[in-house]
Amino acid sequence: MNQNKRRGFTTAEKAQLWERWRKDQSLKSIGRTFGKPSSSIYGHARRKVVSVLPRDNAQD
Repeated sequence: MNQNKRRGFTTAEKAQLWERWRKDQSLKSIGRTFGKPSSSIYGHARRKVVSVLPRDNAQD
């Protein structure tokens, strides 16, 4: 049975992905660079953006 194993991004690829994202390259363009669909790029880019956003610590 042939199982398709998904290969994630290496640390270097993640850094390159984030740098391209910061330079306003399209998700489709970044995906072509890595041979992956833009949806997988979006997931990684969004995680990075969410991790650097300040938290709203206001207590009502």
